Amino acid sequence: MRCAQIDADGQHDATDVPRFIAAVQAEPHAVILGRLVYDESVPKARLYGRYLTHVWVWIETLSFTIRDSMCGFRLYPLALACELIDSVQLPTRMDFDIEILVRLYWPGGARHFVRFPRTSHMQRMAFRISTCCGTTCESAAVIRGS
Repeated sequence: MRCAQIDADGQHDATDVPRFIAAVQAEPHAVILGRLVYDESVPKARLYGRYLTHVWVWIETLSFTIRDSMCGFRLYPLALACELIDSVQLPTRMDFDIEILVRLYWPGGARHFVRFPRTSHMQRMAFRISTCCGTTCESAAVIRGS
């Protein structure tokens, strides 16, 4: 079984879900990660801030395997994720996303990560967030939290 995470911030395209499912079938024990590729509209502070986080993850894992530790479009092997959650205290807010990837990478965890590039256009993201109705956003948040 797998656990899916798709942030409700408008940066991810649900039409990529079949690609994730195909990746799971090809690599059943892998953590499947999205990877945002920003265009020129991304604010530099956002770009550099994310990069700083990625550098820290590369230091913690001594690897470049996790290319986008902040992307909120991913699938976890459920048994492995639950075992980790039951064995260590993980953060409960936004830093959970980064911490679980690092800990899944460490020895005894998932050593294979499949990545999917996705270009994120900041103007489109702002439009999608501002036009998102409350029901859709609440539903997405419930799915992520369950």
